[in-house]
Amino acid sequence: MPENIFYECIKILPELSSYKLFIIDIYPTNWGRIKGGKIRGKMKSNLTKKLRIKGFRIANLKTVKRKIIGPNGEKMYNEAERRLAELLLKHDLEYKYEPLINLGDKYAFPDFLVKNTIIERCGYSDWPCYWNRTAEKIELYEKHFKGKFIIVVPPNRFDIAVRRLSSHVKNIIILKENTINILPKFIS
Repeated sequence: MPENIFYECIKILPELSSYKLFIIDIYPTNWGRIKGGKIRGKMKSNLTKKLRIKGFRIANLKTVKRKIIGPNGEKMYNEAERRLAELLLKHDLEYKYEPLINLGDKYAFPDFLVKNTIIERCGYSDWPCYWNRTAEKIELYEKHFKGKFIIVVPPNRFDIAVRRLSSHVKNIIILKENTINILPKFIS
C-alpha cells in the first residue's frame, strides 16, 4: 500500500496506527519501475530481437485488458477496435490486426494494417507524453513505411490529437470515431 494512503487512512481511523508495528519495509514510490527496468534491461541484452518480439506478442495477447472478441476471433482491447474491424470487413477490406512492422532498427504493432494503410485507434489520454509518444511512432512510420497513416480518436480527443500531432507529422489523417463510416474512402 502506498505510504501516503496509509497515513490518510490513519487520519480517518486513528486506531489503524497500531498497524505500524507490522510494517516490514518501506520502498521508494518508484521501486516497481526500478525493479522492472532492471529486469527489462537484462532481457534486452540477453535476447535476440526475434525472441523479444515473440515474448512481447505472447505477453500482450495474454493481458487481461483484452476482453473483446473481434469479428475474426482475435482478442481486442475495446469496442472501438471491434467496430473498426467490423466496418473494414463490411466494405470487403481484409485487415491484419496488430501485425509486426519493421521500422529500421525498431518495430511496431499498429492496430490495423489494410493494404498499404496503417490505422491506429488512439485517444485514451490527455497527457502530453501520450501524444508525444504517438507523434514519435507516426514519425517512424513516415520514415520507414511507405503508405498512409490514419488515426481514429474519440470525439472529445479530436482537438487534442490535431493540436498535438499535426505539428509533428505531415501525411496523417485524423478521424473522429463517430465519423468512421468514411474511413474506407481513404484506403486505396
